[in-house]
Amino acid sequence: METKRKILILSPRAHGKSSVVSIAYPCWRIGLNTNIRIKIVANSNEKAKELLSAITQTLLFSPKYRAIFPHVRPSKARYWTKERIFVERSLALRDATVEGKGIIATGTGGRSDLLICDDICDNRTAATKGMIRKVKEAFFDVWMNTLEPQGHQVVVIGTTWAEEDVYADLLRKKGWCRKIWKINENFDPLWPQVWPREKLYDKWKDDPLAFEKGFRMQPIRVETVLFSRECFKQRHDWPLTPGSNPPEYTSLTEPYVRKYMGVDISGGHGKDYSVLFTTGVHAETRMRWPINIIRVKAAAPEVARLLIREYEKYKPEVILVESNATQQMLFDWVGELRKLPIKSYYTGTQKHYVNVGIPSLRVELDNNMWHIPYWSHDPGCECSFCAWKREVLSYPYSTYDDCVMAWWFTREAIRLYFEGMGRGGYAVIEL
Repeated sequence: METKRKILILSPRAHGKSSVVSIAYPCWRIGLNTNIRIKIVANSNEKAKELLSAITQTLLFSPKYRAIFPHVRPSKARYWTKERIFVERSLALRDATVEGKGIIATGTGGRSDLLICDDICDNRTAATKGMIRKVKEAFFDVWMNTLEPQGHQVVVIGTTWAEEDVYADLLRKKGWCRKIWKINENFDPLWPQVWPREKLYDKWKDDPLAFEKGFRMQPIRVETVLFSRECFKQRHDWPLTPGSNPPEYTSLTEPYVRKYMGVDISGGHGKDYSVLFTTGVHAETRMRWPINIIRVKAAAPEVARLLIREYEKYKPEVILVESNATQQMLFDWVGELRKLPIKSYYTGTQKHYVNVGIPSLRVELDNNMWHIPYWSHDPGCECSFCAWKREVLSYPYSTYDDCVMAWWFTREAIRLYFEGMGRGGYAVIEL
């Protein structure tokens, strides 16, 4: 592997790319040459820190590694941090032995002999053309320019995301050694010990679109993503505080703030989330905003208790839920505990319709009908608001869409029960 100057490796998710290329390979190269300067670039600073931590653990505590490379020792003169480590060297070099950064991180620079880019494209960095452009600029203009003119190597590993992403550019460029592994139409496993055919097939059944992208290397077109970062406008003058109203509405009394809740219940298999999405609406301007989002993997009784808690806290006029057998079980549990204003809504194929379906949410965002608070959490944050934002910006290709569905249900509750548009022939079942 070290004989090739430029390497691109695309392979399915969770097939050991990072373990081999981003952890084991740098450790091997350090053992061969303690003067090497390695930069690990990931889709976020946090991911880069995780990879660097794994390298650190190997260098310091792996008995097998210590037996093969006993001369690799931490530098006595340089401190180790979560972003960079130094080993004892025979040369006086400024740059770290290994440094880890996010692809569009600030404070980048220095020189490198080995550049490893690990999954620099993900649902965040490939969500819009603007983000794809930023990743390309960072890769070609910043990181590639850290490489020494002679004797350098760059290895890029990842999984296909978008037709226009940096991987697509590298597939077309001359001088790159390329290797692509993907799951074929027969679901023949590449790693049968971990991913047997049955497991691959189950993964495909769970989310065919995500499987095509993540396991068969079929990229998506950015134009097919419904929502863009440009339409998901966050208000910098309104920091996220669950349960709050926009600043200009804080003094409004209850008649001027109407509240509705949309609920999407998981199928009960432990794979999906149940989401309770509470929305506020200004009674005169019809402006709307998220009040709170609850996202949990839980059994129906626990979801019922959360539903009661959210109802008692915010008193939504209507709680709109999609009707199916699993949700009927939830209604039964709630009915035993407390009578709530639950309405059941038969969706059918309506969620795809431009005027009443999920695309109508894009229209409302474009028309500035939503106040969205501002928050800036770590890219890997799993809070309910971050999950909602991730789902919105990658819909319909996100692994989960529970938050988007609950958001749509609360919007439908507003349309049906606040805007006075009537039921338009759609099935609305009052329980």
